[in-house]
Amino acid sequence: MVTMLDVKNLKVMFHSKQAEMVAVDEVSFSVRAGETVALIGESGSGKSVTSQAIMGLLPDNGRIAGGEVSFLNQNLVKLSEKEMRRIRGMKISMIFQDATVSLNPTMKIGKQIVEGLHYHQLFPKKESKGEALRLLSIVGFENPSDIYHQYPGELSGGMKQRALIAMAISCEPQLVIADEPTTALDVTIQKQILDLMDDYKRRTETSILLITHDFGLVSEYADRVLVMYEGKIVEAADVFTLFRNPVHPYTKGLMNSIPRIEDPRVMLQTVRDMAVQEGTFEGRVFAPEVFSKDGVTYHAPSALIEVEKGHFVRFFTNKMEVSRT
Repeated sequence: MVTMLDVKNLKVMFHSKQAEMVAVDEVSFSVRAGETVALIGESGSGKSVTSQAIMGLLPDNGRIAGGEVSFLNQNLVKLSEKEMRRIRGMKISMIFQDATVSLNPTMKIGKQIVEGLHYHQLFPKKESKGEALRLLSIVGFENPSDIYHQYPGELSGGMKQRALIAMAISCEPQLVIADEPTTALDVTIQKQILDLMDDYKRRTETSILLITHDFGLVSEYADRVLVMYEGKIVEAADVFTLFRNPVHPYTKGLMNSIPRIEDPRVMLQTVRDMAVQEGTFEGRVFAPEVFSKDGVTYHAPSALIEVEKGHFVRFFTNKMEVSRT
């Protein structure tokens, strides 16, 4: 199967007047053609920064300090801004979590879709409106001609998100990065939006990198899962393996923080990390409560290691139980 995206040892840093901070630390993963890979973790774990680095959209105080981001064997890190503009939208597109911010409030929906088609010179001007109407129909609008002439402020949250997806798929990209695409929507609209994206993926063999903190969405739509914490991937597996046998305490903490109707609890488990004193092994960033404080368990390997076929875990120790069933 063709590898669309291959990220190797990606390191992203942000600087201020006082210091420079590592936001993404030696992250490696791949996304194959027609596959949905979920990047999951708490807010601040480095998920969105990873996507910004892939797209070449880091803020001014951010920089890629190391690693490669290869799209179909082309290293995006080495491309100029002009070269990246030809790739954004055309080959790789991004769906942001807040359509209200992402859409231009002063431009009608149709014009915003047409603008992308014109920029990449995919359709003559006289044909671009028809293509925009077709795209609005594909994302579920029963009245695309009405939506075409409306401003974003006239649409509901779910409608704006559909319009944003229409823009994202307008150039038929090979990879779509969806950064928390349903965060601002209610549960019913969330499912409609994700079903729409999943249907489009299956029909076109488009690859999707789904960035989220919601394990419920991951279980239904992802093929593989990468769990991220403090700028590092701490566990990686296919979705069935991860839900059958989560190994890393952080992954278990995330899963156990989800309320379940069949297992009501007075108080949900939370993910807590303990202070780690100097002298622990290099790269140590996660010391959950299940680890002892005496330092003995702090000598686990800091690299991702394979604990079963296709299942990788960071900071593996004999304190972590791996089910072989």
